[in-house]
Amino acid sequence: MDHDLTCDVLVVGGGLAGLTAALAAREAGADAVLACAGVLGTGGDSAIASGGFAVADARTGDSVAAHRADTLRSAHGLASPEVVDAVTTDAPDLLGRLRGLGVEVAVGEDGEIAFAPIPGHSFPRSVRCRGGGTSALMTPLVAAVRRSGVRVAEHAFVTALLRDTTGVRGARVVDQRAGTRSIARAGAVVLAAGGLGQVFAHTSNSPDVFGSGYALALEAGCSLVDLEFVQFTPTALVAPQFAAGMSPGGALMAQPGVVLRNGLGERFMPRYDPVNAENTTRDVLARAIHQEVQEGRGTPHGGAFLDLSGTTRDHIADISGRFLRAMDDGGWDPFAASVEVAPEAHFCMGGVPVTADGLTEVPGLYAAGEVAVGLHGANRLNSNALTEAGVTGRRAGLAAADRARTRLPHDEAGLPAAVGLTDAAADPRWDDLRAELREVVQIHGGVVRDDAGLREGLRRLEEVERRVEGHASSWRDDLRRTELVQMCLVGRVLLTAAHRRTESRGSHFRADHPAPVPAAMHHRVRLAGGELLVEDVPGGSTSDLVRASIGAGAVA
Repeated sequence: MDHDLTCDVLVVGGGLAGLTAALAAREAGADAVLACAGVLGTGGDSAIASGGFAVADARTGDSVAAHRADTLRSAHGLASPEVVDAVTTDAPDLLGRLRGLGVEVAVGEDGEIAFAPIPGHSFPRSVRCRGGGTSALMTPLVAAVRRSGVRVAEHAFVTALLRDTTGVRGARVVDQRAGTRSIARAGAVVLAAGGLGQVFAHTSNSPDVFGSGYALALEAGCSLVDLEFVQFTPTALVAPQFAAGMSPGGALMAQPGVVLRNGLGERFMPRYDPVNAENTTRDVLARAIHQEVQEGRGTPHGGAFLDLSGTTRDHIADISGRFLRAMDDGGWDPFAASVEVAPEAHFCMGGVPVTADGLTEVPGLYAAGEVAVGLHGANRLNSNALTEAGVTGRRAGLAAADRARTRLPHDEAGLPAAVGLTDAAADPRWDDLRAELREVVQIHGGVVRDDAGLREGLRRLEEVERRVEGHASSWRDDLRRTELVQMCLVGRVLLTAAHRRTESRGSHFRADHPAPVPAAMHHRVRLAGGELLVEDVPGGSTSDLVRASIGAGAVA
């Protein structure tokens, strides 16, 4: 963006949730602008996902009710039932819409959609993008957005959401190529800015996924709920080095012949889950690998061996196609020589509380995709993330368009004018501070946590925050500082909530509190005067928090 603009709906984020939100808003007749951090379709985690949608289909004996039950069971008492209902019910329609836009999915020999088995699901339910990976998803969706008339602002860094007396009315935006600062005024805003993986030193997430959406929402007046629940993908590659950080896809672990072995060559998962072994949930897999390493049975690069010798390329091509292509490019045969995998930060189950239509606690602001909370509770099932992104993105886009139609003409009062800074190279100290922040969160907020570690993490994070403060002499410095301020804030919420949760539940494991408490509770964090306020909220619908904040009439 190189100038101020006005629109009906502003969508922040260019992944699947953002694309579907923008398309839905245009379908409803709204003038929509989509702001994304890089080139549309290439940033965020949707562009690098393994490409699986969890969709119930009667042809496999499955049902929406079974999908709902599996999702609620995995959530350990912390999912919002109405969000679960919306996502599981709308999943088949989402698949049909995506295919109508040209998205190709894997099919069986009969030409019908192939439903792959996936860990934690009671039926084969994962619909894979053709070729394994999301290129078959993002390319047609990006083309559809560009055809639709959605205005796209690429390389746009949203530094703040703007409010007036009626709620969120736009955003402050910086062009990351030229430093141009602009104001985007909107009748409603959809926040679809993804997760927070980059606040950890080891993550499978895209470089632009550093928690910005959570910070924007918190600073605009929303609360964040259950941010301590971070899913660590157990099978991110740590060797060979050329593919480090890549995940071969969680669904791979459900395939016959795929096993994990420790540094001694032993298959160890039956010790941790005698029934499901490798075909268990990600939290169990991550802790099992972590324990093998901690007890001295890890592989040379601190993980476990992924042994594919019991399967074939043809069998997993549509499940792990991106991984196989990377192996081919690097000259590595993973069927003959095992790769090494280890847990890395992958997905945040917590986030901004929303209704089933994406409405947040702040009027005019909607949230969709990973940045929102409600579907996953304490643990996410494989392939539910892309389904969530598509369903919640569409719902939020439609609701935001409806909101924009009922609002008064844009009132510029109280919305600050754009300002500029000089051009100069960014100070290299930002890189050092960023690396230090990520290491703190990795060490103290990783797979296994405890009281002493979390306290130390918060203390060290406060030190980093103090060093981030100060004047920025150039726009590049200001951008880097803003990014770090957001990362520090999100890291502090995560560690604070993890310290507050003195139990182990789902993906959150406390070595000093290894069992769950009887009553599931949400941990809700607010920002007031720069301080974080934490409260316990009974488990169940996080949508109730939205209704309590702005009233049932406003939600309707």
